[in-house]
Amino acid sequence: MNKKNRQQIDQNIRLRNWAGIIYTIASAVIISFGTYFTIRWAKGDFRLDQNADLISKETGILHATSNPKAAQVYINDKLTSATDNIIYLAPGEYQVVIQKDGYNSWQKNIKVEKGLVSQTNATLFPFSPNLTSLTFNGIQQPLPSPDGSKILFYTDTASIKSKNGLYIFDLNNSSKNIYQLTANNFDFPLSESQFLWSPDSSEILIITPNYTYLINSNSYTDLNSSPDVSLQLDNLFSSWEKELALRERQFLEKISPLALNTIFNHAQNIFISPDKTKILYTATASATLADNLIPALPARNSYPENRQLLPRSTYVYDGYEDKNYLIESPPLSQKDLLPTYKKILNPSLTLAQLNTPTAPTIINQLKADDSATTITNFQTYYGHHSHQPWFWLSDSNHLVKIIDQQIIIINYDGSNYTPIYSGPFNDNFLLPHTNGNSLIILTSFNPDSPANLYAIELKK
Repeated sequence: MNKKNRQQIDQNIRLRNWAGIIYTIASAVIISFGTYFTIRWAKGDFRLDQNADLISKETGILHATSNPKAAQVYINDKLTSATDNIIYLAPGEYQVVIQKDGYNSWQKNIKVEKGLVSQTNATLFPFSPNLTSLTFNGIQQPLPSPDGSKILFYTDTASIKSKNGLYIFDLNNSSKNIYQLTANNFDFPLSESQFLWSPDSSEILIITPNYTYLINSNSYTDLNSSPDVSLQLDNLFSSWEKELALRERQFLEKISPLALNTIFNHAQNIFISPDKTKILYTATASATLADNLIPALPARNSYPENRQLLPRSTYVYDGYEDKNYLIESPPLSQKDLLPTYKKILNPSLTLAQLNTPTAPTIINQLKADDSATTITNFQTYYGHHSHQPWFWLSDSNHLVKIIDQQIIIINYDGSNYTPIYSGPFNDNFLLPHTNGNSLIILTSFNPDSPANLYAIELKK
């Protein structure tokens, strides 16, 4: 091969190498640009602003979701989309209304921010909910378990005398949801006894005029062959107090200690949401909840909050987002405040301190000088009280209450006040079902018939 041919071959090789380098660089640039564009597109940039006929480089995302689905989404009074869907909007505050035939509408002002996703998470409740009978023979003294999964009740209308006594309605057991717990004893009527659930809902304390029994809540017990635990009550109540304190300490580990201390020192009627992220409470004195207790999360709930506490006003503190919402104003009357302060847990106590032998002397809040008062205190602590302000639904996003012979549901932030039911019912009993699909009430539609449990269906 002559020298000229060799030079030509070397030149061709160099050209191919340069072409490869240029191709690699060009591919990298295209991939990088494509990735950047895709990320910005996903964040809502370079999208058509739905409120203006132009391309916006600074848009945000509204994820419009609802239960049930396929509802209409109105943004600033304009029909914009249907749920579930993603809507790209310029940053700003929008009035969002979600509607579906047969359901109460949902609405909220939502702030849309650049590159962030705001969600509606709207739950629509039916205009005319179905009413389903859960019991048929008549019940008395219904008493929910602390975890809300069971209802203890008494009946004396059975045709067979041995079938009169205490029963359990198990909300989580569809195959055996009603079973007898114990029969009437010949020495005393159970209708004149007091009942108290254990904190873990596994046992029931029965206090009669002459005897005291502790029975299993999952199976039948013959009281005639059961031991009397009257002499063990003091130790039993102390151990239950400690169990409640330990449980709450574990529940509230993720809540800001500063928020806990403010609520602990200025509130009562304190009830933790089922998912342990929110606290429902009624203020007992004026106070200010400090700002920025945790780092601000992106796309937080934009509904207005209120960190200035007023006496007898009811609030929800969202420990996940560090937001505090006014639920009820004007404030509650004195008669609607529960008599027992929910202060069994002192936020300054650690789990280690609660596990010491002296813990009962620190947390002794419910145990009284007599068993009747102690039982009332425990029942109030569990939330079994005719004047409890609000109840949590199982989704932890809604509250329910009886107001002027109506059952009302609202969002946990105080928005979307929705009447659910206004028919006849005993206003001393209301229990949200653990599945979140219904509310359980006690009512009778005939003055001559006994009261029974009914489910108000929240979903069609």
